[in-house]
Amino acid sequence: MGPAGGGAWEPLAQPRGGLPAGTPRAAALVAAAALGALALRAARGGPGAAAVAAPRGAAEYLGLRESGQEVSEEKGTQARTHLRSGGGQGAVCRRTEAQNRSESGLMCFLVMQSSTDELSLVQNQLRTGAGIFACDAFVVFSDEIMQIGEYGILPTALMTTVIPGISLQAPAGTLSHIINSRIFLHAWQLLSEEVCFNETDWFVKVDPDTVFMPRRLRPRLPKGWGSSEPAGIYMRNCEVAAPTDLGFYGAVEVLSRRAVLAMLAGLDECKANLGVNGLNYLAFGEDLFTQMCLDHVGAARRYDPGLLSDAFCSSRPSADCSSGAVALHPFKTVDQQVDCIHQAALAESAPPPPWVAEGPDSRGLGA
Repeated sequence: MGPAGGGAWEPLAQPRGGLPAGTPRAAALVAAAALGALALRAARGGPGAAAVAAPRGAAEYLGLRESGQEVSEEKGTQARTHLRSGGGQGAVCRRTEAQNRSESGLMCFLVMQSSTDELSLVQNQLRTGAGIFACDAFVVFSDEIMQIGEYGILPTALMTTVIPGISLQAPAGTLSHIINSRIFLHAWQLLSEEVCFNETDWFVKVDPDTVFMPRRLRPRLPKGWGSSEPAGIYMRNCEVAAPTDLGFYGAVEVLSRRAVLAMLAGLDECKANLGVNGLNYLAFGEDLFTQMCLDHVGAARRYDPGLLSDAFCSSRPSADCSSGAVALHPFKTVDQQVDCIHQAALAESAPPPPWVAEGPDSRGLGA
Protein backbone atom coordinates (compact mmCIF):
# COMPACT_ATOMS: atom_id res chain seq x y z
CA MET A 1 0.00 0.00 0.00
CA GLY A 2 1.73 3.19 -1.10
CA PRO A 3 1.06 6.64 -2.53
CA ALA A 4 -0.30 6.64 -6.04
CA GLY A 5 1.45 8.67 -8.68
CA GLY A 6 0.02 11.72 -10.36
CA GLY A 7 -2.59 14.29 -9.40
CA ALA A 8 -3.10 16.17 -6.18
CA TRP A 9 -2.72 14.41 -2.87
CA GLU A 10 -5.59 14.29 -0.42
CA PRO A 11 -5.15 14.12 3.35
CA LEU A 12 -6.00 10.85 5.04
CA ALA A 13 -9.08 10.58 7.15
CA GLN A 14 -8.03 11.10 10.75
CA PRO A 15 -8.48 8.24 13.24
CA ARG A 16 -11.18 8.51 15.86
CA GLY A 17 -10.17 11.10 18.43
CA GLY A 18 -7.37 12.36 16.17
CA LEU A 19 -6.58 16.01 15.50
CA PRO A 20 -6.74 17.23 11.90
CA ALA A 21 -3.27 18.39 10.93
CA GLY A 22 -4.40 21.92 10.10
CA THR A 23 -6.24 22.66 13.33
CA PRO A 24 -5.10 25.25 15.87
CA ARG A 25 -4.96 22.44 18.44
CA ALA A 26 -2.31 20.57 16.47
CA ALA A 27 -0.24 23.72 16.04
CA ALA A 28 -0.65 24.52 19.73
CA LEU A 29 0.74 21.12 20.72
CA VAL A 30 3.90 21.79 18.74
CA ALA A 31 4.26 25.33 20.08
CA ALA A 32 3.81 24.20 23.68
CA ALA A 33 6.45 21.49 23.35
CA ALA A 34 8.89 23.87 21.68
CA LEU A 35 8.47 26.45 24.43
CA GLY A 36 8.96 23.78 27.06
CA ALA A 37 12.20 22.62 25.47
CA LEU A 38 13.49 26.18 25.24
CA ALA A 39 12.60 26.83 28.86
CA LEU A 40 14.50 23.73 29.93
CA ARG A 41 17.61 24.84 28.06
CA ALA A 42 17.33 28.34 29.52
CA ALA A 43 17.13 26.90 33.02
CA ARG A 44 20.36 25.03 32.33
CA GLY A 45 22.07 28.24 31.30
CA GLY A 46 21.26 28.37 27.60
CA PRO A 47 22.52 26.32 24.67
CA GLY A 48 26.15 27.29 25.17
CA ALA A 49 26.19 26.25 28.81
CA ALA A 50 25.55 22.60 28.01
CA ALA A 51 27.91 22.32 25.07
CA VAL A 52 31.65 21.98 24.66
CA ALA A 53 33.72 22.14 21.51
CA ALA A 54 34.98 18.72 20.51
CA PRO A 55 38.46 18.11 19.11
CA ARG A 56 39.11 18.93 15.50
CA GLY A 57 39.14 15.23 14.77
CA ALA A 58 35.37 15.11 15.17
CA ALA A 59 34.98 17.64 12.39
CA GLU A 60 37.39 15.72 10.16
CA TYR A 61 35.29 12.64 10.82
CA LEU A 62 32.53 14.39 8.89
CA GLY A 63 34.70 14.61 5.79
CA LEU A 64 36.38 17.95 6.55
CA ARG A 65 39.80 16.47 5.94
CA GLU A 66 41.57 19.81 5.84
CA SER A 67 44.98 18.58 6.87
CA GLY A 68 47.10 21.38 8.28
CA GLN A 69 44.23 23.89 8.27
CA GLU A 70 42.45 25.39 11.22
CA VAL A 71 38.72 24.72 11.46
CA SER A 72 36.81 27.90 12.25
CA GLU A 73 33.48 28.07 14.10
CA GLU A 74 32.74 31.11 11.96
CA LYS A 75 32.64 28.71 9.01
CA GLY A 76 29.87 26.83 10.78
CA THR A 77 32.09 23.85 11.58
CA GLN A 78 31.84 22.47 15.07
CA ALA A 79 31.19 19.27 16.97
CA ARG A 80 29.63 19.34 20.41
CA THR A 81 28.48 17.04 23.11
CA HIS A 82 25.67 17.74 25.54
CA LEU A 83 27.13 16.84 28.91
CA ARG A 84 24.47 15.50 31.24
CA SER A 85 25.10 15.85 34.95
CA GLY A 86 25.42 12.27 36.22
CA GLY A 87 23.59 10.89 33.21
CA GLY A 88 26.29 10.30 30.62
CA GLN A 89 27.47 12.11 27.55
CA GLY A 90 24.31 12.82 25.62
CA ALA A 91 24.30 13.48 21.90
CA VAL A 92 27.32 14.14 19.73
CA CYS A 93 26.21 17.13 17.66
CA ARG A 94 28.23 17.81 14.56
CA ARG A 95 27.82 20.84 12.31
CA THR A 96 29.64 21.51 9.07
CA GLU A 97 29.34 23.77 6.08
CA ALA A 98 27.47 20.87 4.52
CA GLN A 99 24.65 21.61 6.97
CA ASN A 100 23.39 24.11 4.37
CA ARG A 101 23.18 21.43 1.69
CA SER A 102 19.89 20.58 0.03
CA GLU A 103 19.69 17.39 2.09
CA SER A 104 18.03 17.37 5.51
CA GLY A 105 20.00 17.01 8.72
CA LEU A 106 19.59 13.73 10.63
CA MET A 107 19.79 13.08 14.37
CA CYS A 108 19.83 9.35 15.09
CA PHE A 109 19.69 7.24 18.23
CA LEU A 110 19.45 3.70 19.50
CA VAL A 111 18.79 2.04 22.85
CA MET A 112 21.26 -0.65 23.87
CA GLN A 113 21.33 -3.15 26.72
CA SER A 114 24.96 -3.19 27.83
CA SER A 115 24.93 -6.80 29.08
CA THR A 116 23.74 -8.31 25.78
CA ASP A 117 25.14 -8.94 22.31
CA GLU A 118 23.82 -5.50 21.35
CA LEU A 119 27.02 -4.02 22.78
CA SER A 120 29.28 -5.73 20.24
CA LEU A 121 26.95 -4.72 17.40
CA VAL A 122 27.03 -1.06 18.41
CA GLN A 123 30.78 -1.10 19.03
CA ASN A 124 31.40 -2.41 15.53
CA GLN A 125 29.03 0.14 13.99
CA LEU A 126 30.93 2.91 15.77
CA ARG A 127 34.31 1.48 14.77
CA THR A 128 33.31 1.44 11.09
CA GLY A 129 31.32 4.69 11.11
CA ALA A 130 28.18 2.81 10.10
CA GLY A 131 24.54 3.11 11.13
CA ILE A 132 23.60 6.01 13.38
CA PHE A 133 27.25 7.09 13.51
CA ALA A 134 26.99 8.34 9.93
CA CYS A 135 24.25 10.83 10.95
CA ASP A 136 24.81 14.54 11.67
CA ALA A 137 24.12 13.89 15.36
CA PHE A 138 23.86 10.67 17.32
CA VAL A 139 23.32 9.35 20.83
CA VAL A 140 23.44 5.88 22.37
CA PHE A 141 21.04 5.34 25.26
CA SER A 142 21.76 2.47 27.62
CA ASP A 143 21.29 1.09 31.12
CA GLU A 144 24.85 1.91 32.13
CA ILE A 145 27.28 4.78 31.60
CA MET A 146 30.18 3.31 29.67
CA GLN A 147 32.59 4.08 26.88
CA ILE A 148 31.63 2.08 23.81
CA GLY A 149 34.51 3.23 21.64
CA GLU A 150 36.02 6.25 19.97
CA TYR A 151 35.16 8.41 16.97
CA GLY A 152 37.09 10.92 14.92
CA ILE A 153 40.50 11.08 13.26
CA LEU A 154 41.81 12.23 16.60
CA PRO A 155 40.17 9.59 18.84
CA THR A 156 37.39 10.99 21.00
CA ALA A 157 35.65 8.78 23.55
CA LEU A 158 31.97 8.09 23.01
CA MET A 159 30.01 7.46 26.19
CA THR A 160 26.50 6.12 26.56
CA THR A 161 23.63 8.09 28.07
CA VAL A 162 21.53 6.42 30.75
CA ILE A 163 17.75 6.42 30.63
CA PRO A 164 17.15 7.05 34.35
CA GLY A 165 14.69 5.21 36.55
CA ILE A 166 13.62 2.51 34.11
CA SER A 167 14.72 -1.01 33.23
CA LEU A 168 15.64 -1.74 29.62
CA GLN A 169 14.65 -5.40 29.97
CA ALA A 170 11.33 -5.47 28.12
CA PRO A 171 9.02 -8.46 28.68
CA ALA A 172 7.26 -10.31 25.89
CA GLY A 173 3.74 -9.14 25.09
CA THR A 174 0.54 -10.52 23.64
CA LEU A 175 -0.45 -7.47 21.60
CA SER A 176 3.13 -6.59 20.60
CA HIS A 177 6.30 -8.61 20.24
CA ILE A 178 7.79 -6.95 23.32
CA ILE A 179 6.40 -4.38 25.76
CA ASN A 180 8.79 -1.45 25.60
CA SER A 181 6.74 1.70 25.09
CA ARG A 182 7.84 3.28 28.38
CA ILE A 183 11.52 2.83 27.52
CA PHE A 184 11.32 4.64 24.22
CA LEU A 185 8.98 7.39 25.38
CA HIS A 186 11.70 8.26 27.91
CA ALA A 187 14.30 8.14 25.14
CA TRP A 188 12.32 10.50 22.88
CA GLN A 189 11.91 12.92 25.78
CA LEU A 190 15.65 12.92 26.49
CA LEU A 191 16.36 13.40 22.80
CA SER A 192 14.15 16.51 22.72
CA GLU A 193 16.30 18.05 25.46
CA GLU A 194 19.54 17.74 23.51
CA VAL A 195 21.32 20.94 22.60
CA CYS A 196 21.13 20.26 18.85
CA PHE A 197 17.49 19.14 18.77
CA ASN A 198 16.18 22.39 17.30
CA GLU A 199 18.94 22.40 14.68
CA THR A 200 17.86 19.06 13.22
CA ASP A 201 15.24 18.39 10.54
CA TRP A 202 14.59 14.66 10.98
CA PHE A 203 15.02 12.14 13.77
CA VAL A 204 15.70 8.45 13.34
CA LYS A 205 15.36 5.69 15.93
CA VAL A 206 17.20 2.51 14.96
CA ASP A 207 17.40 -0.90 16.61
CA PRO A 208 20.94 -2.20 17.31
CA ASP A 209 20.32 -5.23 15.09
CA THR A 210 19.34 -3.05 12.12
CA VAL A 211 21.71 -2.35 9.23
CA PHE A 212 20.98 1.33 8.59
CA MET A 213 22.38 3.51 5.77
CA PRO A 214 21.74 7.23 6.29
CA ARG A 215 23.19 8.05 2.86
CA ARG A 216 20.19 6.27 1.34
CA LEU A 217 17.73 8.10 3.58
CA ARG A 218 18.85 11.68 2.92
CA PRO A 219 17.68 11.86 -0.74
CA ARG A 220 14.25 10.63 0.39
CA LEU A 221 13.84 13.62 2.73
CA PRO A 222 14.29 16.81 0.68
CA LYS A 223 15.30 19.88 2.62
CA GLY A 224 12.17 21.65 3.86
CA TRP A 225 9.84 18.82 2.87
CA GLY A 226 6.93 18.48 5.29
CA SER A 227 7.54 21.89 6.87
CA SER A 228 4.00 22.97 6.04
CA GLU A 229 2.50 20.24 8.25
CA PRO A 230 1.53 21.83 11.61
CA ALA A 231 2.01 18.58 13.54
CA GLY A 232 4.88 17.30 11.43
CA ILE A 233 5.18 14.12 9.43
CA TYR A 234 6.33 10.55 10.01
CA MET A 235 7.27 7.73 7.70
CA ARG A 236 5.46 4.41 7.60
CA ASN A 237 7.75 1.60 6.53
CA CYS A 238 5.59 -1.50 6.19
CA GLU A 239 2.31 -2.69 4.75
CA VAL A 240 -0.37 -2.23 7.39
CA ALA A 241 -0.74 -5.41 9.41
CA ALA A 242 -3.83 -6.73 11.19
CA PRO A 243 -5.10 -6.79 13.87
CA THR A 244 -3.39 -3.62 15.12
CA ASP A 245 -2.92 -1.82 11.77
CA LEU A 246 0.79 -1.49 12.53
CA GLY A 247 2.62 0.05 9.57
CA PHE A 248 5.45 1.65 11.53
CA TYR A 249 7.99 -1.02 12.42
CA GLY A 250 10.49 -0.17 15.15
CA ALA A 251 13.59 -1.36 13.28
CA VAL A 252 13.83 2.16 11.83
CA GLU A 253 11.54 5.07 12.72
CA VAL A 254 11.72 8.40 10.89
CA LEU A 255 9.99 11.50 12.29
CA SER A 256 10.25 15.21 11.54
CA ARG A 257 11.04 17.58 14.39
CA ARG A 258 7.48 18.89 14.54
CA ALA A 259 6.14 15.34 14.73
CA VAL A 260 8.38 14.58 17.71
CA LEU A 261 7.27 17.77 19.46
CA ALA A 262 3.59 17.11 18.75
CA MET A 263 3.86 13.56 20.05
CA LEU A 264 5.59 14.62 23.27
CA ALA A 265 3.15 17.49 23.85
CA GLY A 266 0.18 15.16 23.40
CA LEU A 267 1.69 12.25 25.30
CA ASP A 268 -0.55 12.46 28.36
CA GLU A 269 -3.61 12.60 26.16
CA CYS A 270 -2.38 9.60 24.16
CA LYS A 271 -1.71 7.57 27.30
CA ALA A 272 -5.16 8.32 28.66
CA ASN A 273 -7.19 7.78 25.50
CA LEU A 274 -5.48 5.21 23.30
CA GLY A 275 -5.89 1.48 23.70
CA VAL A 276 -6.43 -1.80 21.85
CA ASN A 277 -8.68 -4.61 23.07
CA GLY A 278 -8.95 -3.00 26.50
CA LEU A 279 -5.17 -2.71 26.88
CA ASN A 280 -3.41 0.60 27.43
CA TYR A 281 0.00 1.83 26.31
CA LEU A 282 1.83 -0.11 29.04
CA ALA A 283 0.97 -3.31 27.13
CA PHE A 284 2.16 -1.94 23.76
CA GLY A 285 5.34 -2.18 21.81
CA GLU A 286 6.81 1.27 21.33
CA ASP A 287 6.31 1.26 17.57
CA LEU A 288 2.57 0.61 17.83
CA PHE A 289 2.02 3.23 20.52
CA THR A 290 4.17 5.80 18.71
CA GLN A 291 2.19 5.28 15.50
CA MET A 292 -1.14 5.58 17.34
CA CYS A 293 -0.07 8.71 19.21
CA LEU A 294 1.30 10.39 16.07
CA ASP A 295 -2.00 9.74 14.30
CA HIS A 296 -3.91 10.99 17.34
CA VAL A 297 -2.10 14.34 17.47
CA GLY A 298 -2.61 14.89 13.74
CA ALA A 299 0.85 14.17 12.33
CA ALA A 300 0.85 13.57 8.58
CA ARG A 301 2.20 10.27 7.34
CA ARG A 302 3.77 8.73 4.25
CA TYR A 303 4.42 5.13 3.31
CA ASP A 304 7.85 4.55 1.76
CA PRO A 305 8.29 0.97 0.51
CA GLY A 306 12.04 1.49 0.12
CA LEU A 307 12.60 2.47 3.73
CA LEU A 308 12.79 -0.99 5.32
CA SER A 309 13.42 -4.60 4.34
CA ASP A 310 12.40 -6.64 7.37
CA ALA A 311 11.73 -10.32 7.90
CA PHE A 312 8.86 -9.33 10.20
CA CYS A 313 7.32 -7.12 7.53
CA SER A 314 7.08 -9.50 4.59
CA SER A 315 6.63 -13.12 3.60
CA ARG A 316 10.38 -13.48 3.10
CA PRO A 317 12.22 -15.44 5.81
CA SER A 318 14.89 -12.75 6.08
CA ALA A 319 15.63 -9.19 5.02
CA ASP A 320 16.99 -8.73 1.49
CA CYS A 321 20.36 -6.97 1.72
CA SER A 322 20.41 -6.43 -2.06
CA SER A 323 17.01 -4.71 -2.06
CA GLY A 324 18.43 -1.19 -1.95
CA ALA A 325 16.42 -0.41 1.19
CA VAL A 326 17.51 2.27 3.66
CA ALA A 327 17.39 -0.20 6.58
CA LEU A 328 17.56 -3.98 6.83
CA HIS A 329 16.51 -6.08 9.81
CA PRO A 330 17.23 -8.25 11.78
CA PHE A 331 20.95 -9.10 11.86
CA LYS A 332 21.96 -10.33 15.28
CA THR A 333 25.73 -10.80 14.95
CA VAL A 334 28.62 -8.62 13.79
CA ASP A 335 29.42 -11.05 10.96
CA GLN A 336 25.81 -10.97 9.75
CA GLN A 337 25.80 -7.17 9.71
CA VAL A 338 29.14 -6.96 7.93
CA ASP A 339 28.00 -9.45 5.28
CA CYS A 340 24.77 -7.52 4.77
CA ILE A 341 26.65 -4.22 4.37
CA HIS A 342 28.89 -5.84 1.72
CA GLN A 343 25.86 -7.12 -0.18
CA ALA A 344 24.17 -3.73 0.10
CA ALA A 345 27.27 -2.00 -1.27
CA LEU A 346 26.88 -3.96 -4.51
CA ALA A 347 23.21 -3.02 -4.89
CA GLU A 348 21.68 0.16 -6.18
CA SER A 349 19.70 2.24 -3.71
CA ALA A 350 15.95 1.82 -3.94
CA PRO A 351 14.46 4.62 -6.05
CA PRO A 352 12.86 7.38 -3.99
CA PRO A 353 9.06 7.21 -3.91
CA PRO A 354 7.23 9.48 -6.36
CA TRP A 355 6.31 12.13 -3.80
CA VAL A 356 9.97 13.14 -3.35
CA ALA A 357 9.91 14.79 -6.76
CA GLU A 358 6.85 16.82 -5.83
CA GLY A 359 8.89 19.23 -3.73
CA PRO A 360 8.77 20.47 -0.14
CA ASP A 361 5.25 21.88 -0.41
CA SER A 362 3.63 18.66 -1.51
CA ARG A 363 0.57 17.79 0.57
CA GLY A 364 0.54 14.18 -0.54
CA LEU A 365 -0.11 11.55 2.06
CA GLY A 366 0.05 7.80 1.81
CA ALA A 367 -1.24 5.22 4.25
